[in-house]
Amino acid sequence: MSRVFRFASFVFLFASVPGTVFAYDMINFLGNIQADFSPKLVAVASVGERVYAIDEKTGQLHIFDKEGKLLHSKAGAGFLSAPQGLAVGPDGNVFVADTKNARIQVFDADGNHLRTIAGKGSAPGKLSRPRSVAVGDDRRVYVSDTGNHRIQVFTSEGIFLYGFGGKGQEQGFFRHPSRIEVDSADSIYVLDAGNDRLQKFNADTTFAKQFALHGQDFALDRYGFLYMLDRKRGKIKEISPKGLVLGNIGTKGRGRGQFRDPRGIAVGPNDELLIADTKNKRIPRIAVRNKLKIAQTQQGLTRKLLVTGPVRSTILGASYVTAIGDQLVVYDGKLGQYVVLNSEGKEERRFGSNKGKEESVTKRAGGIAATKKFGLFVSDKKGDQIQSFSLKGEHRFNFAIKDGFFGNKEGSVDSPAGLAINEDGSVYIADSGDHRVEAYGPDGVFLFGFGPEVGPYKLEEPIGVAWDPSGFIYVLDRKLKKVLKCEPSGGYIKSWGEAGGGIGQFEDPVAIAYDGRSYVYVLDQGLKRVSVFDGDGKWVTNFFAGGEDDRGLEKPTSLTVHGKTLTIADPGKGRVVSFRLHPLLAPPVAISSKAVEGRVVLSWTPVKDSLASQYRIYRSSRPLGPFVEIGSAKKPPFKESDVDARKDYYYRIAVEADTGDIGPLSRSVKVFVPDAFNKAPIEISTVSVKNIFPSNYKGYFKKEIGKAVIVNNLDVPFRNVKFSFHLKTYMDAATEISIALLKPKERKEIAFTANLNNKVLHVTEDTPIQAEFTVTYYSKGERQTTSLAAPIKVYSRNAITWEDPQRIANYVTQGDPQIKNLKAAILHHDMPTGPSEAGYLNENLVTAMRVWSSLGALGIRFLSSPNNPFEMVSEDPAFPVDYTQLPRETLHRRSGECDDLVTLIASTLEAASVKTALIDFPGHIAIMFDTGSNDVIEIGLPADRLIDYDGTYWIPLEATMIGKPFEDASRKALYAYNAESKEGRTTIIDLVKAWKIYEPVTLPDSDKPLPTIEKPLVAKALAKSTAHYLKRRYEFRRDELKKAMGEETQSSEYINRLGILESQRGRTKAAREGFESALKIEANDPAAYNNLGSLFFLDGDYKKALEYYEKAADRDSEDARILMNLMRTALKMGNRTQAKEYSKRALEIDKTLAVSIDALLGL
Repeated sequence: MSRVFRFASFVFLFASVPGTVFAYDMINFLGNIQADFSPKLVAVASVGERVYAIDEKTGQLHIFDKEGKLLHSKAGAGFLSAPQGLAVGPDGNVFVADTKNARIQVFDADGNHLRTIAGKGSAPGKLSRPRSVAVGDDRRVYVSDTGNHRIQVFTSEGIFLYGFGGKGQEQGFFRHPSRIEVDSADSIYVLDAGNDRLQKFNADTTFAKQFALHGQDFALDRYGFLYMLDRKRGKIKEISPKGLVLGNIGTKGRGRGQFRDPRGIAVGPNDELLIADTKNKRIPRIAVRNKLKIAQTQQGLTRKLLVTGPVRSTILGASYVTAIGDQLVVYDGKLGQYVVLNSEGKEERRFGSNKGKEESVTKRAGGIAATKKFGLFVSDKKGDQIQSFSLKGEHRFNFAIKDGFFGNKEGSVDSPAGLAINEDGSVYIADSGDHRVEAYGPDGVFLFGFGPEVGPYKLEEPIGVAWDPSGFIYVLDRKLKKVLKCEPSGGYIKSWGEAGGGIGQFEDPVAIAYDGRSYVYVLDQGLKRVSVFDGDGKWVTNFFAGGEDDRGLEKPTSLTVHGKTLTIADPGKGRVVSFRLHPLLAPPVAISSKAVEGRVVLSWTPVKDSLASQYRIYRSSRPLGPFVEIGSAKKPPFKESDVDARKDYYYRIAVEADTGDIGPLSRSVKVFVPDAFNKAPIEISTVSVKNIFPSNYKGYFKKEIGKAVIVNNLDVPFRNVKFSFHLKTYMDAATEISIALLKPKERKEIAFTANLNNKVLHVTEDTPIQAEFTVTYYSKGERQTTSLAAPIKVYSRNAITWEDPQRIANYVTQGDPQIKNLKAAILHHDMPTGPSEAGYLNENLVTAMRVWSSLGALGIRFLSSPNNPFEMVSEDPAFPVDYTQLPRETLHRRSGECDDLVTLIASTLEAASVKTALIDFPGHIAIMFDTGSNDVIEIGLPADRLIDYDGTYWIPLEATMIGKPFEDASRKALYAYNAESKEGRTTIIDLVKAWKIYEPVTLPDSDKPLPTIEKPLVAKALAKSTAHYLKRRYEFRRDELKKAMGEETQSSEYINRLGILESQRGRTKAAREGFESALKIEANDPAAYNNLGSLFFLDGDYKKALEYYEKAADRDSEDARILMNLMRTALKMGNRTQAKEYSKRALEIDKTLAVSIDALLGL
């Protein structure tokens, strides 16, 4: 069986066809794809270099290559049942109208099943015997819902958007619609078989035109020409965009150019026709040329809005929802509580009540709104008042309280419903009972109101209100079923909406929101959908319908739009659900191209859209693709040098919104690159060099600083081509790279580094310099040189970018002589070290407290930059470069931002041999230091007060609190770390690892004297902090001891260990009483005698100490530690002979004590 495409050059030249106005110029029968194995082909489609066909009888999807070879046969009878429609989307996915199963099946380009859209039924979003499917440039899916006599539109993910039509004979209605097509302007063409017509609709679904029907199927080309397939006569009729019949193609039969019972027709990517020639079991391909095809259908110029998700869903029967950044605040009507949900939809806290007589009680909410700055405002519908709460749940005040039984007084509300807060804190309230809208200040002071009369309307039940950045107010009236747009003062501008279930109509609108940029969203509880309009009331799209799946709505009551997210409260389903919004911007039009000096230059008219962020450029060497992204541009033109001479290229452009969503691609533009003239045999085609950050000057020798493309313009090879790169002043020698062989016409990209000297550290302000590039080669025995200069910027030595937070490691300069001197001054023996009990604390903790207290005593303080604070720079791409101080600069200036303080503290601790790491939060940075221990008992702090990292426990510090108590700074940093870690928003910058990429700056010594550290200030701060940690240590170890001993808390062992803790806490009396009580429990306890001896030793009563140590030794003669205590005591009493005797006995028990004994005896 042959399954290959059979080509022929069977060409017909036509004159006028009787009964038509025009004739096409040429028909070329290109050949057939044989499908002898397929009993009933009914639909065909083609994209790129593939052809797809479906068989109604077997339910198979056949995939052929451009030569007609069968690649795959997928799906089948158990998967597709009597499929009749087929379409391919711009992303290559294949959509099949699974007619009998009442659904759309989606496959990838290889026929692998991806998802199912819709299911059987008559409700919106459900299907009945769909016979055709089409996919727009924006990937929206259009379905002929044949059994329900309507058209329905979905996202490619399967979310229902909107539908139109219904059974009838009037314009815009259908009887058994079948084939559907959509053009690049988003116009919709529907074969209305039952009414014997083809209807065309505009993108907003309004009726545009009607065509006479000349067949049972049709296809649409990119010029707007229709090709109607008459299967009974075996003919194809060509119809102009105006509806004129231009000619016939084909006849009934088995020969070339003949068809038998053809069921489907499609237009291929090269405008060729493909026919499902059912009974001939083949797919003929026919090229039709017509001189009337001059201009392609213009691509749609309007922005599209799509939706995906859900991206977040919380099981909670909330009635109202509002957003503050990524957080949501919802009202749980059953409990009368406000619930704060985090970015993952998890509950963080609750507050409020609907019971009681306190002013904070909400009897029944009618709407909520919140901002970070002004807090939460609530319409207490039953209580006839507005309430103000902080975001922590603290009740502030009530206002607009109803005065009297009937109310209707300005400055009071009656059954208030939805409300909104603008940027200035003005609170707009839909005063439902008083049939008006009122505005109040954030302090509850009445500003103004309007209604019931608004323009030609009288408000009946205003239920929602929204505002836009221009100050316009949008009022939703539930009974009028309208949105009224008003001036900031309340003056009427326009309105839209009416009762009904069609496009732009409402059944039971209950909530309204504005997205802060472009669109007004109306939630319709009756229709279970969201309708979207622009600010002038033009319908944009609908989202959703009723349904049991996670995208269906049941009884939605409230919505909010925050950033790229739409959130709906649907108590009917007992959930709060969020979806991601996707604005898709139309591609640029009027793209022009040219090839200049071996470069392609693309120009276009900039897209005038406030959401436009940049343009994405795609290229292919073939007309049909695939197209690969090659670059981007903030604005036209776009220039590309990576092209070959005497070659065709095809380019397409898309617009990226500032949300990151990329719109449809433009039509392709063809560019031919001719041979270049007046070029050197070898040249530097392009160079790209990174701007230089002096703080990382060592790193540029290890990591590439730029790339260059070297081009051989001749048809002969060159050997030993040398490329060099040099920066005057800042490089002692040029970087040189040798290319052993540069082949004919070869373009070679090379990456290069830079060995910068430390003169670059003298740059204290951003400085532009010229980079010098040179290529040296030999031609005909003579040395030739081609040079190029390009400007680059050397930033200030304090410049940094935060795309890789590890860069800050450049500024942790523990080897800086100034920092070493600072460390020496802080840890000098004359400086305060804290109380003697501090010796029981973790050594690194004590060192950190000494450093912190000393820096605080120096007067170093946090000072946020008024221009570029870290909090803005590190997150905002509009501020790509920040400036951070070197630790020595922060030391002498005695102030800095958070990153400046972090590097100073880290440098000083590292110089003191305390290992540090940095904690990167969104918009902030903190420090933590290593205790060097993995034992919480030794550290004296519970694990929840520490950070477990890299095998040991670390203590964090909030550097901006320098000058405040050490323990408070640790507590705040730990809280932030835990909170942000739950959201996955923390990154630990391990300095040891970071230094491998970003080495610390090497700085020369400085003759600038260190500032004087005020010892009394250090002593005071250190005493407070050590007291805090000694107390924490005592309490923690005491509690852990109780846990460890269990029921044995009355044993002598427990009392001894507790007594030691009391002693270390400085409570000598309690310790002595404890040790004595241990002896009452166990009279011969050597530990108790030894511990009492130690207390006397610490008090300086060496005679008593010796007495108790001897009693301990008598009761345990094999404990070398007791003998060591006796030796120390004898030395204190001046009895060296006795001390030697004790040491001799200790050595007999434990030889490892030799070194310690020699040290004590001075040997």
